Amino acid sequence: MSTETDYLQNYDASRFPAPIVTVDSVLFTVHQEQLCVLMVKRANHPFQGRWGLPGGFIDLQRDDSTGATAQRKLMEKTGIARRIWRSWRVFPAVNATRAAGA
Repeated sequence: MSTETDYLQNYDASRFPAPIVTVDSVLFTVHQEQLCVLMVKRANHPFQGRWGLPGGFIDLQRDDSTGATAQRKLMEKTGIARRIWRSWRVFPAVNATRAAGA
């Protein structure tokens, strides 16, 4: 298993189709009278093993929107299907300060 340092030293953004765009999803629920948000443990570097929002890269061949990516990544990472959500909103935003793939 490689370390995060190894991962970052060998990271090559040119391996991925441009633009490199990711989505993150925020799911809220009330559990035992407390507001909760869904978090997942990151499976891969960077930040492997740390908690984060479920999300990932847009697949330009499969996803026709950021909403489609969000639905696909939620299913892949959590098994949560779109049909059980009560409300659904997409708020696209650009955050140029975030490292690609982080």
